[in-house]
This record gives sequence, structure tokens and C-alpha cells, in this order.
Amino acid sequence: MPKILKILIFLLVLLITLIFALPTSGFIYKSGDVEEANIWGQGYLISERHIVSAPVLAKITAYTAREEETDSSPTTTASGQQVREDIVACPRKYPFGTKFKIEDKVYECQDRMAQKNDEKFDIYFNNLNEALSFGVKKLPVEVVK
Repeated sequence: MPKILKILIFLLVLLITLIFALPTSGFIYKSGDVEEANIWGQGYLISERHIVSAPVLAKITAYTAREEETDSSPTTTASGQQVREDIVACPRKYPFGTKFKIEDKVYECQDRMAQKNDEKFDIYFNNLNEALSFGVKKLPVEVVK
């Protein structure tokens, strides 16, 4: 077999391997020492207890513990915890306990929104006026674990 053909086959196998090895979820989970990775131009900080994803632009709303906004048990989240200021309702693809950084504050996913709003985030506020003042925003969201 000619040498050029061997090189082309090698490069093709390498290309196929790289394509299947690329991350599809946008998140890297790895334990160990802190290290940095740069995948497709998105920077990641990785450590055993602190994982930050590249920011994703998402629609963010606000809610309070009123039955009009929630259900018949407005102070209990979908995960069974009591509502508190650092809770966010997040899309179902994220497990309860996932932490998100939104506007330099960390929120914990302990609630869900209606299925039709499953791609949005909904931050809990104790005060209705604060929730109304927050309104609806499109903001970068980072997963922090």
C-alpha cells in the first residue's frame, strides 16, 4: 500500500475519532486537580468541587409563593424543600441540587416550571414587588457545581 494512502487512512480514522469524542452537552464533569480546558473556544474551569460551564443565554423570570403563581402548596418546591431566596425553578434536564450563576448570584435548582416553560429559569423571591421589578430578562446562565 502506498505511503500516502496509509497517511490518508490514518488521518481519516483520527478525524472520525475526534468527531465522536467531542462533548455534546457543553459541560465537563471531572474530578481531580484544577485544570482548564478550551473546547471549541468555550473556556471551562474544572475542579473536584467547582465546575463552571460556558454561559448559556436563557429567559429568566421571577415568582413568589402565591397559589396564583404556583400550586396548592406554594411554599413547598417540586423537590420537597421549603422555598427560600436562593432557589430557582430550572429545566427538567438539570437534576435538583444543580447550582446556577445568574447575575453574579448562585441559585440552587429545587423547583420546576410547567412543562410548556421547561426551557426557562424562574427565580424565587420572598417579595412580590421585587419579583415584579425583576420582570423577564434574557441573561447568561452558568452551571456551577
